[in-house]
Amino acid sequence: MMKLIALGSGGGTPSKSRHTASYLIDTGESIVILDAGSGLARLGDYSTMLKKYEEVNIILSHYHLDHIIGISYLSNWNQAIKKLNIYGPGKDLGFETCRKTLSDIFTPPYYVDLDKVLNEVNMLDYNLQGFKIGNMKISINEQVHSGRSFGVTVGNYIHYATDTAILEETFALAQNVKLLLHDCWDKINIDSKDHSSFEQIKLMLNKYRIQKVGLIHIHPIWKDVDFKELMISLVNNQNIEFVDDKWVVELSD
Repeated sequence: MMKLIALGSGGGTPSKSRHTASYLIDTGESIVILDAGSGLARLGDYSTMLKKYEEVNIILSHYHLDHIIGISYLSNWNQAIKKLNIYGPGKDLGFETCRKTLSDIFTPPYYVDLDKVLNEVNMLDYNLQGFKIGNMKISINEQVHSGRSFGVTVGNYIHYATDTAILEETFALAQNVKLLLHDCWDKINIDSKDHSSFEQIKLMLNKYRIQKVGLIHIHPIWKDVDFKELMISLVNNQNIEFVDDKWVVELSD
């Protein structure tokens, strides 16, 4: 049984109801965290879960600040996290190494050296060949976003597609997993090259059979009335919902 908890389901900036992107996963073998936005401020609520495992693994979809700022909070849980591995796009994908990219941001005088945040911190590059965390296969695919971003597939359980223009390939991949977490920044299609809209996602779901869809990276200016209007159109579509902070889903084989 795999358990996912949304620590932060919003995008851009934190809002009254949503922190920015971070999703905590207990795979049953290890801890995997998708992105390190301001949602990591909630991580202390799950210290018992962290202590069960020898390491915590963070996978970054890209390096925009709303997806990495939570790294600066991690020293608060140095008793719960024995070893931290951070995976990010590296040289094979046209970036500096993950270590160089993060160390240029989290460095004195703005922050302490990342190596000093916890007992052991490893910063590791990924490429389009993916990698493994224990026995769990992690697949990586390129998306369309300013500065580039990457989709992350965790085993045959979750496909994480934040910060991306709408792509047929994303939905084709997601047919093979139990949960698609997909960027939903806009309500209507504005032909964005950075983000996706509710309107576009609904059209894609008419073409592709996806078991369950969680809409994420919600624009911080959305109000309750916006959600109510859109949710009316979902009454007969039980496999799609807006993800809130602290949203929990369990996925079984």
